[in-house]
Amino acid sequence: MSDGDKMRVESIENIDKKKVKVVLEDGTILPLYKGELKKYDIKEEALLKEEQVDFLKEDLLYKRAKERALYILERSDKTKKQLEDKLSGGSYPPDIIKKVISFLEAYGYIDDESYARNFVSVYIESKSIMYIQTKLLQKGIDKNLVDDILEEYKESSVYNPKKLIREIVNRKRFVYKEGNYKENNKIVSHLL
Repeated sequence: MSDGDKMRVESIENIDKKKVKVVLEDGTILPLYKGELKKYDIKEEALLKEEQVDFLKEDLLYKRAKERALYILERSDKTKKQLEDKLSGGSYPPDIIKKVISFLEAYGYIDDESYARNFVSVYIESKSIMYIQTKLLQKGIDKNLVDDILEEYKESSVYNPKKLIREIVNRKRFVYKEGNYKENNKIVSHLL
């Protein structure tokens, strides 16, 4: 239990060879390096002062999560959800993740609308609308945003479903053969 302005360490669990998960009595999880346990004198059942918990969360973990997020984004663009998932996988507390996401959005490092528009522009001539929509929804893009962007492309001259169908049929080297119901059905199913 809390002792005034102190928080008890419930448990310390290994994440990997270098990192541990420090679980506080209120359920807060602090992913720390093993060396930091000694540095900040953190042990099971120890009482941590509120200032120490604030330092660990706001200074140490926030900076670390922000650096991790920027490193991830350096490699490739990500959606808000993808980045949240990556940081959650690193056991960062939800409030820290939210703060990092807000920072990244404020500086334009993540922008789901821009991500979706780029994704659509890359795949609109080679993939179906359903494929694009499914992939964007899996990446955590809002359904209404996806629908709006796809509607814009459907109305533009860029989107040409007949051309796309011809390309797919040519790529599959399909030639309509009378009487070969199985092959005809296979290509129709693929196109649908």
